[in-house]
This record gives sequence, C-alpha cells and structure tokens, in this order.
Amino acid sequence: MLKPILRPLVSMVLGCCATFSSTAYSQIARSYLNAPQGNLAMYAYSGVRSNTGGVENLPIPLTETRLQTQSLIYSRILDVGGRTGGLGAVLPIQDLLSFNTESNVVTARESGIGDPSVTFEANLFGAPALQREEFKDWTPGDYCGLHFTFGLPLGQYDPNSAVNLGANRFMFRPLLNYSITRDEGKSWLDFYSSVAFYSANDEYLGTSVLKQSPLTDIELHYSRTVYDRLWAGVGVVGLFGGRVEVNDVVATPTQQIGRYALTAGTPMFKGSTAIFGYNSTFARSEGAADANSFILQLIYLF
Repeated sequence: MLKPILRPLVSMVLGCCATFSSTAYSQIARSYLNAPQGNLAMYAYSGVRSNTGGVENLPIPLTETRLQTQSLIYSRILDVGGRTGGLGAVLPIQDLLSFNTESNVVTARESGIGDPSVTFEANLFGAPALQREEFKDWTPGDYCGLHFTFGLPLGQYDPNSAVNLGANRFMFRPLLNYSITRDEGKSWLDFYSSVAFYSANDEYLGTSVLKQSPLTDIELHYSRTVYDRLWAGVGVVGLFGGRVEVNDVVATPTQQIGRYALTAGTPMFKGSTAIFGYNSTFARSEGAADANSFILQLIYLF
C-alpha cells in the first residue's frame, strides 16, 4: 500500500509556479497531501523563462527574463482541531537576467532576496492529525483543505526599474484543494482553485502607482504510481484576471493563460521525497504572461 509523505503547503514558482517564487502557484500534482505531525524542511529550485520582469504574472513588453530561484522553506505540521494543519515560511534567493527582445541588450542583472511569504493551512476533511507511528498505518482517502499564503514586500526592489526581484506590494492568496483517490493513494486526481489579491505598488518607476486586479488560478492534475514508489502526473492550469494598471491607465488587459504541467516524484532516504516538475504556456491572450518553468523540490520530514 502506498503511503505518500508530501508537504502540506508550499509557495513560487512555482511555481510556480509558478514561476516558482515565494508566491508561486502550485502547478504540480500532489501538492497538498497529508503528512504526520512534526517538522518539514524543503529546498526548492526553479528555473523560469518568461516575458515578465521577475514578478510573477506581471508582463513587460519587449522583455525576456531568466529567473533562477532557490527557496528555503520550513513548515510545522500541527494538530488543528483533530485535523492536519500547518504554519510555514518561505525565503527565496534569486538570480535574474533580463534583456530586450528586439535589441538583445541586457537590461537588468540582479541577485538577492525575493519577497518572503508565510503560510497557514487547515484540513477540512480526509486528513486526521497523526503522529508518525500512527501515520504508518493510515490509509489515504479523499482530501480537502484550505491553504493561505501571505506575500511580504521585503525583497530587493529598485523603484527606478521595471525589473525587480521584489514586487513592493503585499499579496494574499487563499487556495482550496480537493484531492480524490479510489485506490488508497496509488493514483490521485487533484483540483486546486485559488485567487491572488495584490496591494498597490506606489513606487513603480519612481512615483507611479501600479495596480493589479485579482488573479484566479484553476488547476486539474492526474498522477499515478508507475513503478514501485515512483509516480508521474500530468495537469492543466488556467489563469484568469490580473489586469495591470499604471496611474489608472491599463498597461496589461485582463489575462487568460493556459499551461500544461508535468510532474514526477519518488521517495529517497527515510523521511525524504524528491519532486520534479515542468510547466509551459500553451495558450494566452494578447499581452498576457508567457512562462516556461522547471521545478525541483527536495523535502525532508523530521
């Protein structure tokens, strides 16, 4: 019987997913499965090629950016009313290279700290709070939970540049996941739905004010154990909204983005898991964000 031990919540690439920055969307399968009470440490790497300036889903005309993010993540898995919950923190360390797509001239090269985030989650059903010994005998079933990410504007930011590691704004993203298994965890159908809300950046290119409307993310992933404890998955991601205004003038219209996602994972030594992911934009509205991402997560429960 498969006994998956995965992180309850992470944020960047993704994401990121997005992307896989500190505020990344999941964009990989099995992001929110149950785990025993205790501590979770993760090293996450993402390499992203996009038309943004380093800030996820915030496109800049005539710009291509290559962003590498190494995130250090800690989560404490807790008993919240008899069900699994968690508190966590994400610290992204980033390296960015941007250039003009017409002239091929480098416009920015930065290394430093991106926007950190804190996370909270609570299971609604399907994930009882279990000690490690109890978890060994637990049979996975359908799972539903709420997950909250708070992005903090503490990353490196230059108000005179459109390309930055930090966004200079707060972000709040509630997410609902519903994961279904009919074979005790050998295969999973994961549904994620979230909405990201952003505060205004009142130091954009000097004294301009940048606003972005809420961005909705809907994802569906299917994964299955393919050999021993190795599993693989495929998914589709839809992003809707995220209109950008600068001084109340529309800079990027409402975005509609379609991405596909590929994921694979396997346990390593006791208490550890490695997850690999790739996602890419296959359809988008004019002016919307366009991104291709590779994701690696190394997870250790203790």
